[in-house]
Amino acid sequence: MMNWQWRMCVAGAAVACVSAVASADDFAVTFSEDAAAEPQAGRVILFFAPDEPRWRRIQPASGPFWHSPQPIASIPVDGLEPGETVRFSDAGAGELAAFPGPPHELEGPWRVQAVLDRA
Repeated sequence: MMNWQWRMCVAGAAVACVSAVASADDFAVTFSEDAAAEPQAGRVILFFAPDEPRWRRIQPASGPFWHSPQPIASIPVDGLEPGETVRFSDAGAGELAAFPGPPHELEGPWRVQAVLDRA
């Protein structure tokens, strides 16, 4: 089982900070209380890049990398409160958009970057 824990500032329509914890079975993203005081709407997008030496200089969200498409997943959010956590494993049918499949099916080590694309 893979485990990651990270905190990163990400860009959408404006900058938002998220904290995330991921394992091979679940991805959770928390919208930072420092990012905005009001609820947010849009999509939380997870960008993945292989955790290999040749990819370490590149941010996962810099893709897509057409010669080697990387996995990507997103879920819609509406009324995401500061401090609230979104779990990708909790996405209902039809909410999760993912390529090449659900993120819990990924194998191997990955670097992950979360972006809140505000509506």
